[in-house]
Amino acid sequence: MVKPSNQHNLVPSSLNLGQLQQQFSQSLLYQESNIALQLKEKQGFTAQQLLQIHRNNFVMSVTESLKSTFKYTEQLVGEDFFDSVARQFILQQPPAINNIIVYGEQFPFYLSSLTQLVDMPYIAEMAKFEWLYEQCQKTVQQPIEFDLQSLQQITPDDFEYLQFSIPSHCLVFESSQNISLLYQMIINNNVEATNLNQQCYLLLEKEPNFTIKVTELSEQQGQLIQQLQQKVLLGALQPSTLQEQLSYLITANLISDFSIVKVKENQ
Repeated sequence: MVKPSNQHNLVPSSLNLGQLQQQFSQSLLYQESNIALQLKEKQGFTAQQLLQIHRNNFVMSVTESLKSTFKYTEQLVGEDFFDSVARQFILQQPPAINNIIVYGEQFPFYLSSLTQLVDMPYIAEMAKFEWLYEQCQKTVQQPIEFDLQSLQQITPDDFEYLQFSIPSHCLVFESSQNISLLYQMIINNNVEATNLNQQCYLLLEKEPNFTIKVTELSEQQGQLIQQLQQKVLLGALQPSTLQEQLSYLITANLISDFSIVKVKENQ
């Protein structure tokens, strides 16, 4: 006599590749899955033990990727603490796609949510800086086509419609913590107790030799670049005094081009 099967414990005799991959991913994240029943046991190891080995290898490999991006953050908190929070982050917010290079954007925000770091906001801010640094490395060097002579020929009536372009390989970092000072202390191996509660603007610029140049900006310089990156016209800059910093951007080769943009009024 054949007994009725228990549908909850039934494991399909064959799964397609997509189903296997999904179940394996779920099992790596300690989510309910029957993938252990699909694994072939090896001498000395049960299926569950093999699965745990895969889990550990997965977490370790992703943690190493995070360490590569957030190496200064790891120096600040120590390896043991970093490994612990990285593991929890990976399990809570695992990679969504099979490209580990783009993983980690939310890690700084995860750090800022930890009660252990509530009195050390510079930790999460350093992680944000390192993530932006990583993104700057991935940018493509953009040629500077700015023509000062052409700008000088613009009539005063068109000034307010000028739209300046910032090179795509230039990114601005803004923080309530003095990450510029902290960054210098770390790279010079001279970290000491200091007050970091100070507004900070940094320009990250990819050089032709693929290195990243980090330059400290004034608040107005940083705000001007940010607004120009948002395609704000010269006449719409807030505050209008930001226009005074335009000469600095031109001299520093931070303007790649300009155009005149006039929006037609609705008739």
